[in-house]
Formats: sequence, C-alpha cells, structure tokens
Amino acid sequence: MLDTKTFLTRVFAQQDELVVCVHKPDPTGEKPRGIFWNRGSFSSIDAAVAAIQRWDKEPDTTVYFGVGAFANHTTTNPTTGRPKWTRRQDQATWFKALALDLDIGPDKPYATQREGWQAMQAALQGIGLPMPMVVSSGRGIHCYWPLTAPLSTAHWEKASIALRLALEEHKVVIDTSKVHDPSMVLRPVGTHHKKQTPWKPVACVADCPDYDPVSLITILKPWINRAVARPNRPTSAARPQSSIAAAVLNTNDVVLDAVAAACPQVGALVATGGVLDAMGNAVAEPLWRVSLGLASRCTDVKDAIIRIAGQHPDFDLQASMEKAAGWRGTAPTCEKLAQLCPGGCDGCPHRGKIKSPATLTATTVVPVVSEDGADVVVELPDPYVVRDNKIWRRDDNGDGGVDANGIAVKAVEYDFISPYLMHISSFYKDPDSGKTTFRLAIKYPMSGWLEEDHDAGSIAAAGKEFSTFLLHRQVFGVKSIGQQEKLRSFLMDYLTMVQSQAPSGVDYVSFGWQEDGSFLCGETIIGSPTGHTARRLRGPAAEFADVIKPHGERDKWVDAMRMLSLPGTDTMRSAVLLSTAGILGPTAGNASMVVSIYSTETTTGKSLALIAANSLIGSPRELFMGKNDTANSTYKVRGVLNNLPCTIDELTSMADESVADLAYDLSQGQEKRALTKDRDLRKRAKWAGPTLVTTNISLHQKIESVQANNDPLKARVLELHQHDRQFVQTDITGSSHGYRFYDMVAENNGWAFPELVTAIVAAGGPKVIWAKGDAAFQRKFGFIFEPQERFYRTGIIAAWIMGKIGEQLGLFPFDVDGTIQHLLQHVVSFRRQTLATTVDVFDTVGQFLQEHNDRLIEVTEVAGSGKEQVKQPAPERAVARLKLVYDAQGMIAPGSQLAINHSYLKQWLAKTRDGVDRVARQLEAQGGLIAERDRVSLFKGCVGRNPGQAHCLVVNMNHPRFVAALAGTSARQQSPVLINVLQGQQA
Repeated sequence: MLDTKTFLTRVFAQQDELVVCVHKPDPTGEKPRGIFWNRGSFSSIDAAVAAIQRWDKEPDTTVYFGVGAFANHTTTNPTTGRPKWTRRQDQATWFKALALDLDIGPDKPYATQREGWQAMQAALQGIGLPMPMVVSSGRGIHCYWPLTAPLSTAHWEKASIALRLALEEHKVVIDTSKVHDPSMVLRPVGTHHKKQTPWKPVACVADCPDYDPVSLITILKPWINRAVARPNRPTSAARPQSSIAAAVLNTNDVVLDAVAAACPQVGALVATGGVLDAMGNAVAEPLWRVSLGLASRCTDVKDAIIRIAGQHPDFDLQASMEKAAGWRGTAPTCEKLAQLCPGGCDGCPHRGKIKSPATLTATTVVPVVSEDGADVVVELPDPYVVRDNKIWRRDDNGDGGVDANGIAVKAVEYDFISPYLMHISSFYKDPDSGKTTFRLAIKYPMSGWLEEDHDAGSIAAAGKEFSTFLLHRQVFGVKSIGQQEKLRSFLMDYLTMVQSQAPSGVDYVSFGWQEDGSFLCGETIIGSPTGHTARRLRGPAAEFADVIKPHGERDKWVDAMRMLSLPGTDTMRSAVLLSTAGILGPTAGNASMVVSIYSTETTTGKSLALIAANSLIGSPRELFMGKNDTANSTYKVRGVLNNLPCTIDELTSMADESVADLAYDLSQGQEKRALTKDRDLRKRAKWAGPTLVTTNISLHQKIESVQANNDPLKARVLELHQHDRQFVQTDITGSSHGYRFYDMVAENNGWAFPELVTAIVAAGGPKVIWAKGDAAFQRKFGFIFEPQERFYRTGIIAAWIMGKIGEQLGLFPFDVDGTIQHLLQHVVSFRRQTLATTVDVFDTVGQFLQEHNDRLIEVTEVAGSGKEQVKQPAPERAVARLKLVYDAQGMIAPGSQLAINHSYLKQWLAKTRDGVDRVARQLEAQGGLIAERDRVSLFKGCVGRNPGQAHCLVVNMNHPRFVAALAGTSARQQSPVLINVLQGQQA
C-alpha cells in the first residue's frame, strides 16, 4: 500500500513547490462552510509529508494538497512578517499526473463507490485509456494517471479538459470544478476524511504504472481537438473558443471575464474560486448566494458557477445550479456587493458611475471561425474591446466629474474604432522578397468571417493608400480620414501584440525537417524551438495544403492498418514502414532510397502498397505522381515532400534509360544543377526521404539493360515483389479486402506522421533515437549490411525504429518485426542475384569481340620465331588486332595480346554507361592488362591496308582466363561468348 511520501513522489512534479491546504469548521458559526486556507508551501517532499502527518492528527483539520506545483506565490504579511501563500491558476507551473474526483453519496451522481467505479471503468475501456491509480478519498474516488515526465500547465490543462470531454461523452459524471483547474486540491493518501466518525482513511486501493504523457495525449487526441481553454488563462493570438465567449457578441448577457477584469469584488471571487472575497476574508453564505445571482445572468451559467464558487471545499454543483435557477431578481447591484463585503469596492474606478457590475460586460475577446472551419477565440490588444459587435478603444481616464467631497473622479469612456469585427492572426516573412505580410480576418454582415493576406506596407501610412486598402477589402463603413486613422492605429497595435506573443511566421516551401529543427507535416508544426505554430505554404507546397493533413478518424485508419496482418500483405506492410524512414533521414543519411514494387501480373496490389504508404501523411490518391509527369515537376514535388514519402505509380512504359536516370537522381537526394534564364545557378530541390514506385517489369532488369556496371545503381533500389493476389482476390460478395482497405484509408488518413514525429521530438530528437535504435537493431536481428548496401541499411533500420514507435503509439497493429525479417530476406536474395548475374571485365571484352567478330585482324605466331602470320584477307575496317602466340605443344604462350582501338571501345562502352577506365582498372587488378593506352599499328602486315597507328587498350591473352578458354575448357562458364570466339580463332 502506498504511503504519503511514495504517493506524492509519484503524482507531484517536484520542479516547484507543493502547497498544503487545510479546512476547519468555524467554531463561531459565522462561516457555515468553515475556514479554508493555504497552510504551507514546501520545496521538499519530506518536509511536506511531515507537515501533512502532523496536521492530519488535529481532530478538526482536513488536509488537502495542490495537485500542481506552484511558483511566485509567496507574499509576506506586512503586519506579522509571516509568509502567506496564494494558489492562483496562473501561478501553477508543472503537473505530474492527470487527476479527477468522482463524487459518491446518497445525494451524488453515484450512490456507492462500486457504482461509480463501474461507470468509470466502462468509460475508460471505451475511450482506450489505461486504468488509473484509484484512491478511496473516504466517501468518493480520486483517479490519478501518474506521468513519467511532467507537463506544463498549458498542456496539462488541455489534456485534462479532453479527459473531461471524453468521460462526459461516455456518460460519466465527475466533479468538473476540479478536473482541469490548475489550482485544484485533493486529499493526499495517508490522511483522513473527517466528516464522519470514525474517520475514513484516504488510501490507494488500486495502483498503476507511470504513463508516458505522449501515449495518454495520443489516446485523448480526438477530444483534445475539441478541448476548451479556460478563458481566464493567458494564451497566444489564437486559442480554442469557450462557451462563455461564443455568444458575447450576439447577446446582451453578462461576460464573466469582462466583469471580473473590471470589478474587484467579482474578480476576487473568480481568482479564488469562491474561497475569498475582495478583502481576503472567507466568503460568507450571503455573498455566495449573490454571486450565484450574477452567474445566473452569464452566457454560460454552469461554467460561471464553477468559476465563481467551485473551489470552495463544500461546493456542490447541483445545489448551486438549483440556487442560481431560483434567482428571480436582476443581476446583483454594486450597492449589495459593497454591503456584503465592506471595503471591497474601494478604489474601483466605476464606483458611483454604474449600478451593477454586470454592465461592465465589454470584452477583449472575439469569436472567430478560422480558415479550417474551427471555432477559435482571439484576444484584442489592450485597450481595445468589443461592444455591440463593434470595436472600441477603452479610456479609463475619462472625466467623471467630482464626488461629494469635490475630488475629481475618473470614468471609463469608449472611443469608436470600427463597425466591423477584425483581427490579425499572424504575420510572415517572405525569405525571397524580404517583405512582411499579415493575415487579416474581417467579419462581414452577410458572409461572415473572411481571411486574406496583405502586404504590411498597405497600412504603413494614413492617406490614399490606406483608403484604397479598405475599399479593396470592402470595408465601406469607415469614411472619414480621422476614423480611418483610428482603424489603422488599431491594426498597427494588433501587429505589435501578435509580434510580442509569437515569432514571425514562415513561408514554408517544403515539408519535413526545417532549418530551425522543427518538422512541418501538412498543417502541423512540431518541435518549433520558438513555440510558434503559424505556418503558410508557398509555391508548389501550397498545392498540398488540403492533401497533407489528417482526414476522417484516427481509429478507422488504425483499423485499416490492422488489415495488413492478413495474408498477402508483406509488401504493403513493408511499404508502410519504409515510407517512415525520412523522419530519421537527416541523421541516418542515405535515406533517399528508391523502393520498387513490381509484378509481371496486373491487379496484384502494387498500387495499393503506395496507397498504404501515402495514407500515413494525407489523402493517398491525390499524392500519386505518374510516369507522364515531367522530370522537373517530379524533382520539384520530391523536394517539396522532402522527408515525407513520395510515390510514383506505373513506370512500366517509361524508357529503360529514363528509368535508370530517374532511379539515380531520386536516390541522390537532389536534382541536377541547372541555370536560370539569367544564367544564374538555380536553387536545387533536395530531399531526404524514400521514393516508392510501381512497375510491371523489374526495375533492376531495366537498369541492367542500359548500364553494364549496374550493381552500384541497383544497390540504391530495393525491389519488392508483389505477386500474391490473396489480399485483392474478389470474394463471394463481389468485394475484397483490398477494396475495403482502400475505402477506409481514402476517407481516414494523415494521422501517423504527426504522432510519430511528436514522439521522436519528445524522446530527444532524431539523433538520439537513431543512435539507440541502430544499436537495438543489431541486438535484435544481428544482421550485417555490406558496405554497398548503405541505402538498404538506412531504410530498413529506420523502418524498424519507426515501426516499433508506431507500435507503441497504436498506429501499426501488425507484425513489425516479421515485416523487417521479410525485408532482410530481400536483401539476402539480392546478394545471391548479384553474384549470379554480375558481368566481370572478361565478359565485357568477350561481348565486344562477339559484336565485332567481322572486324578483327587475326595474327598468329610460333613462339620464338618472331614472325607474324596475318590472316588474309584482312577486314577493311578493324576495331582490334588479336595476336596469339603458340608454343610447340599448341598452347597459348607469352606475347599473346589483344589490342582494342581505344576510340571504338569507348563508344561501345558508352552505350551501356560503361567506361574504359573501369575496364582497364579491373583488367589491371586481375593481371590482364598490358597497357591502358598504347600506340599500335592495327593493319601491320595487311596487304592494301592503312599502316597508320591508333591508340589501343592492350590486353594480355596469356591470362589464365583466356588460356583456359582457348584450350577449350569450360572451367569458367562466365565467358561462353569469349570461349567460342577464341576457340574459333585457334582452329
């Protein structure tokens, strides 16, 4: 069983201080709800545990602890000199657990702990969340998911809101006042619940492991996208929309944020969650009742009640909702608040000028529908506010006359700015032109919110240019020059605010890893060192704006991946895993391998393998390139995709020479250099990811047909066979697994890469992951790649690393290890094929002689005679002179040589992309070279022929390979052509 220290060590982030709170009954009876205060703050777990155990022994004291760590929350009482601790939401820093409170009791949602836990357990199974640490809090249940690493407040809050939404969707009723409140408190394990006798212990009744926060967030991702940020939390220029702000511009209801910011009485209640009033005293029952009257007039009554009273230890949401529903008067007056909390209105600039704080409902937030259709809330720069669907500038120093004592009083005044709601979401620096552009959204009367980009120079100065700018944006309601200048100043102030909240956005021209270390996958920027999320696609990348991003549902895409466990899917699984290699490409190197999926038959699932690979990043079919795309467009798109996979369907009819060129260039990771029209070097497209292609003819075979020395190029192309039709075979329903798979990924795709990259970044980055994964691969498989297999090595090891990470994230529910074994078998098979088909230099010479058999000058000589006998008649045109010296036994003797015209040989080798240097180098290495370039009289001794000399490659015909051939042996079957030629010459 967990003790207090072990429990706090598991669930509390120790970067900052742990706040311990206590509650006691009020012995005077003046405060029916008792007294609640922060009794201590500790940087040491041991010190906190000692205080908790000491205070828990006090008969009337109930101990709580702040789930989050706090900083900058200590003040000193000026009278006593003693420290005092606050626990505001904006002072919370780090969290090491997701937590929630399940209320149990006769008047609660669940009558017993058993009933509550059954509902919770069923919901967790439906959501896919692992089981939490379960703590019996006396009457209720606390659930904790301890984390392996702490989360910042912003990330914890969003994950907690998603947890609440997920549970609500699965019909679980929890204490919503706590689950995502950074200032939440719960009873620690090892203490007691003291509302009954005997006391009930707070104890852990079911433990769990610590969970990777990335894994939990991945499971909660469907609800995170709908999570609502608390409106009083500071955010960037764009944040999720809250229900409070959703109606503020279209109704006259009270906006709690605006009132709390302007009224010290309401602000104190919101800041402490109903625990303390504006004078620092515990909230009494009459003030609590009046505050519910204000909440009843807010745009979201439930949320307002939770925020205005939810932190009190005796808070009961249902009772509070009933009390608010029974409120029959208008919103509470300033006079009533001053009566209930004397001194709480002192210093208020609105005192005497308004009758109720509800009238201070101007807001600084604007609800917006963003480009992608999502509802967000943006904040206006200070001191601008929204009132009645218009933008105003607030002035807190207006002339309010004088009070009863003749003292001047300031008043709030509003200066009209714009009849149109508008906001600036981001601004960008164009790296090519150096110009700055900004993205402006305007809400029009009929069409609603519309966004456009504008040159910042259009608002640089007042006058005709700015007037023209407004007209082109159809802003017709700002007519006078003076009013236009106010609006221009507003836009400049807005730009200043956006700049202070986030760095300038970037015009992205390619996906994948960026120079700043971030990764762009469609609409998602991952791992930005500056934390910015603004992105705009420019040039060819803009064509993929709606293609490369998540579509449909993640779970349905995972279900499609699960189908790849069926027979006949080895190649499809391989394509999926290999397509992830680009994520580790910049670190691993040689990640630009070409993967060729081929079958001589049609409809075997080749294109389906590309569909599966593309589904990792976006809409599969739209990402296809084809054989008819020009080379320039192919390389341009390949550069735009960068570390993402690229697919080219059906290269069968492409000329063999073009295929070889394409395979080489794609594996190089950059296009060839070219000049612009101004004769400057054009910037080359570059990439570091795999390219997958399909063909009905072996790509290796196409390469062999046009390139003699083809092993290095074939080693850049991993060829996978897809001959098995099991997966695409039509069944009795007229459909097939292949059809069903395609239908699923066509609608649900793009989920894998953002999650994979997020996991890589969270684990330390690609360099760390590659180093660990490379070593783990060797331990797992013990497979040693040959030096020439460097492309295979990077692709397969990276595929395994990313496959195992995807397996942990639940993205790849198939046999990852088995798929890698399948790929390694292909590498072994390629090695055997290479040994069997490699053409050595003697084969090359033999092939040349065969094709030029009628253009050989044939010479024989008896050893030691020095007399050459030339076969007559000699050919009119010759490419080589073959001299064979025989000894007395008719054996080939030293002095036998073949002189090949260097120019003719060079031209012939060029047809198969071979070179004289390669032939000479290998002949020399095997002892078959006499001279790489010597002057020889080819027609010496030939009657009526030109006796001129030519530069020749001179080959030693006394080499064992040639001697064996001339003797008629078949010991070297690699050169049957040469054997026939030379045997014919001997005869």
